[in-house]
Amino acid sequence: MSRLPIAAAMAAALVVALGLSRPSAGQPAQNASSQPLIAQASGPVYKPPIRGAPQGRIGGATRGAVGDLPKLEVLAPDHVGWSAADQPTLYWFLSRDATQTVQFVLTVDTQAKPILEIELAKPVKAGINGLALASHGVRLQPLVEYDWSVVIVTDPGQRSSDVLAAGSIKFVPPAGELAGRLAAAPQAGKAAAYAEAGYWYDSIKILSDDVDKAGGSAPARLGRAALLEQVGLADAAAFDRRAR
Repeated sequence: MSRLPIAAAMAAALVVALGLSRPSAGQPAQNASSQPLIAQASGPVYKPPIRGAPQGRIGGATRGAVGDLPKLEVLAPDHVGWSAADQPTLYWFLSRDATQTVQFVLTVDTQAKPILEIELAKPVKAGINGLALASHGVRLQPLVEYDWSVVIVTDPGQRSSDVLAAGSIKFVPPAGELAGRLAAAPQAGKAAAYAEAGYWYDSIKILSDDVDKAGGSAPARLGRAALLEQVGLADAAAFDRRAR
């Protein structure tokens, strides 16, 4: 699809235009593994692997008028989020159904072309949606920072009016004691364990799986909402609290 590289280019341009940059690379052994793994009744407590880092998330940005479009948020922290898996699931939120063309793009600075660029099936439903990289045969390389974005194309002939939300991700394989502690965490406390260790994408995946398995029950949604609120994703969190 010839339009898709434009979405990737727009993501890169918006990162520059908004003054966003990536934090320096970190290693889990000196940071997250020293944190206690505890479960909270109100939901997991997320401890970012790098504190005070510049922002790495774009939320519903556009260079044109948004008009009557759905609110768009990627479920990513405002820094480079960690994943313990090389084929994570990436989630985003839409305030209502999107009947427009919606694109998903995964890029890395070392490659001119996107690693993955697809057009999602219409309509993209309201609420929290996810895309599993495993379903597309994509694996992240260890300790490499990737950018991913979801784009609502409002006018194929006027791409400056696209609505784009973007986040960043890095695959950081747990090692040593940390790997053992995460593996040993009981299933009921897995999301909290990963959140405490700085693994955002694993925690949100576990909570989202719980929501699906429980048929959207209140405890599952409230746990996810609590995690989303910790990184400022208020609209997605409010959706979970309303839908319970």
